[in-house]
Amino acid sequence: MALNQFINALSNRHHLIMKVLLLLSALVLISMLFPHEQQFSFRYKEGKVWNYRSYRAPFDFPVQKAKEDLEAEEETVSRSSPLCFHLDESLLQVKTERLNDLLESKEALASFNLQGLNANDKKALHQRAEDLLSTIYNIGILAENDEPAWRAANEAGNGLLIIRENGTEALRGMAEERAIDKIYSLAEAKKYMDEHLRDIASEQRGSYLDLLSTLLQSNATYDDALTRKLLQENIAAISTTEGLFHKDDLVISKGEKVSPKSRRILDSVKYEYDIHYPAGDRFVYILGHMLLTAIALTMLLLFLASFRKDVFEDNKKVLFLLMLITLMIFGFYWIMKTEKLSIYLIPLCIVPVVIRAFFDTRMALFTHLIMILILGFIAQDGFEFAFMHITAGMVAIFSIANLRNRSQFFITSALLFLTYALSYIAIQIMHEGDLHNIDFLELRWFGVNSMLVLLAYPFIYLSEKIFGFVSDVSLLELSDSNSPLLRELATRAPGTFQHSLQVSNLSEAVIYKIGGNTLMIRAAALYHDIGKMEMPLYFIENQGGALNPHDELSFEESANMIISHVIRGIEIAKKHKLPDQLIDFIRTHHGTTRVQYFYKSFLKNFPDEIVDEQKFRYPGPLPYSKETAVLMMADSVEAAARSLKQPDEESIEKLVDQVIDNSIAEKQFVNCNITFRDIATAKKIFRKMLASIHHVRVEYPK
Repeated sequence: MALNQFINALSNRHHLIMKVLLLLSALVLISMLFPHEQQFSFRYKEGKVWNYRSYRAPFDFPVQKAKEDLEAEEETVSRSSPLCFHLDESLLQVKTERLNDLLESKEALASFNLQGLNANDKKALHQRAEDLLSTIYNIGILAENDEPAWRAANEAGNGLLIIRENGTEALRGMAEERAIDKIYSLAEAKKYMDEHLRDIASEQRGSYLDLLSTLLQSNATYDDALTRKLLQENIAAISTTEGLFHKDDLVISKGEKVSPKSRRILDSVKYEYDIHYPAGDRFVYILGHMLLTAIALTMLLLFLASFRKDVFEDNKKVLFLLMLITLMIFGFYWIMKTEKLSIYLIPLCIVPVVIRAFFDTRMALFTHLIMILILGFIAQDGFEFAFMHITAGMVAIFSIANLRNRSQFFITSALLFLTYALSYIAIQIMHEGDLHNIDFLELRWFGVNSMLVLLAYPFIYLSEKIFGFVSDVSLLELSDSNSPLLRELATRAPGTFQHSLQVSNLSEAVIYKIGGNTLMIRAAALYHDIGKMEMPLYFIENQGGALNPHDELSFEESANMIISHVIRGIEIAKKHKLPDQLIDFIRTHHGTTRVQYFYKSFLKNFPDEIVDEQKFRYPGPLPYSKETAVLMMADSVEAAARSLKQPDEESIEKLVDQVIDNSIAEKQFVNCNITFRDIATAKKIFRKMLASIHHVRVEYPK
């Protein structure tokens, strides 16, 4: 039993449960986007004044070297980092054995013109050649394809690292560091031999040199990968810090200008924050952000529950608001992570512009305030950030408070840039105290921001398609009398079209006075009778003195034909994909009233019969809003006024009171939020406008 009660309680509150789930989802997503560690929240720039309190070191930290200093050190290390060569020492033994073979071969000696050497000459040549080869091969002979790299390094002043074994790691092998010129190319090795053979007679020296040159071969191989690895190790060994600050040491005083040194120190503090706030501390930091975000979003829902219950009860609209806020916060987070872009680039004013297009000014402003409050906790200079965006949001809302054409979006964009620019300049004057120190280049971010707000227009269109909303922009387009459906109505049922135009003027004037959506009621009035164009002659405004088709129908059939225009209107509206909000006006513009003419005619002609009143009554539903109630009144009084044979002020006033009072008596407005004061205002406006329409004038003296 208890379980059934619990299940029933959940099913009865599923709308509320869904709102809680939407709130939690938005809360989790926004919290994931927030920084997960404490941040260095001060904003500073070299050459600018430090306008915060005097700042002391929050913990011990080393001072990071300036970027340009590190680059200079890396350049120095790159120039001095040695080139690595592997030296094949086994090649000397091979060449020595080859020397023995040549000296023992008569054919070989003859080929070098040395066939006349005796045993002592061979021994002396062998000794000298072995010494030369040993010296050269121990220093190393460079391969021809490695010469360009060696010569470039030689010009740069690099060292030379000779690896005397076939290992792959320079620091673990038996290595010898030398000056860069202590290695031979093949040409230099020959030159070295020639210089050390000058004591020999010239006729033999050439032959000796030719013989020894055949024993020269590259034994030093350049290792590019090892050279690069060694360079990286040397660069990695460069210290990135210089000096140490202890906790509570003064970093910078209030009013002091940020020098290159103090900027480097502040950069170092900012860099160290990640180290001093590890993952264990971040949970508390995330929890704080979640609580603040939860409070802000809860305030938004409470506002909706108190002042916009229609929105609060529609989970689709609640989802739209939370999604819009989350998307903007995501964009802000992405910009904040991109160091080359400013946080003032993200067009946050899209939110109030889009919300105003679908809802009202108060809701747009409150939602914008909630979003800025959430972002203010992570933005640098939170108060300045909030001030600039709140004022810009207000300007955006006020500039489209009465949206009538697309050009207002461009006007809004221009006004936003002006607001941002003036706010930024004012804040900078307050900080700098001098116009010359203001960085006017920063205004470019506000310019791009203002242009991006124009994306609200396609976003409004996309939101309409996804969520089924109808914006002021769409209502403006639908209100165009040259739209295909209205042109068809004007062609097929011209009297009905003229009636609709008059009803739209009447209802719009009333809603403008008592408060409501004037664009919505104007568009709804233009389309409320589109069901009549399928059989226009059954409606008196389209007959024009022709035969009345109702003469051949019974009163019940005539009433049914009149009532059916509501159903046909709904079908036509759906076929042409009119918004549901306009279709609701078609459903409700007659409520559950009777078709009085045919009802009274039936009673007059068949007084003894029992009448089935439902055959003469519209199916409803009743009007549910101020706008639908006003449309019903405007439609009724405009149609009734056409029946006046001699319209004057007295007859029009009596007619308006009678028609509207009859609707009240039939309880047609019990579901509306319209007041007696609103109805009295509507009557007054209807009397005045109908008198003007029917040209009621004072009687001229004879």
